[in-house]
Amino acid sequence: MRSFKIPGCETVFYQHNNAQAVSSDTYELYIQVREYIHKNMQDKQFASILDIGTGTGIILLMLAMEFKHMNYTGVEIVKEIVDIANTNFENLSSYTTEKPNINIINADYCKLHEFLGANTKFDLIVSNPPYFPKGTGIMSSIYEKAVSRFELAGNLYELIKCIKYYLNTDGKAFIIYPDSRVNEVKKVSKNFQLDVDFLFDDTLNYSHKNPKKKTIFEINHAKN
Repeated sequence: MRSFKIPGCETVFYQHNNAQAVSSDTYELYIQVREYIHKNMQDKQFASILDIGTGTGIILLMLAMEFKHMNYTGVEIVKEIVDIANTNFENLSSYTTEKPNINIINADYCKLHEFLGANTKFDLIVSNPPYFPKGTGIMSSIYEKAVSRFELAGNLYELIKCIKYYLNTDGKAFIIYPDSRVNEVKKVSKNFQLDVDFLFDDTLNYSHKNPKKKTIFEINHAKN
């Protein structure tokens, strides 16, 4: 396992050796969610957040450090990575005086209904999903790395469908994709009667060898 630290926290956290490394994309997504909570916490009660494809839990870890009162749920398909995420949250619990309420589900998010009640909804949903459709690039032979970059276990349509189903009526979702998929995000969201705003549009270093332009989207239920 690779180790890393979060700014402002001395606790050591871990990543799977073969999984996609934490990137600036992840951090920018976290910043947008954090800023949204701070901006609206006087008017809204944020009780729950769902991270789809949570990996080793980096976004939930950073949010839980600051917003300890929320209920956090992460869903991750790779069992080994779920085990690392749980270790990370145990380490966080030893660092903080108030233990955050965090539940990591080892599942394909397309089958999340098998693990959550029919009426389960979330105030916030966040996802840094695989960016590339299957068959559109060179895929690693290492499953943990391939599934984090390519849509092997769920695609953009299924992600938006999941957001539609689990997002509270007045909730918000935050996702990030390459600019090449902006029109697709807009089209699929419209099909599910979801509104989309563009929150961030800049060059983020997905890797030092292959920088790609990304967009962060804010999604909510369309107003009638």
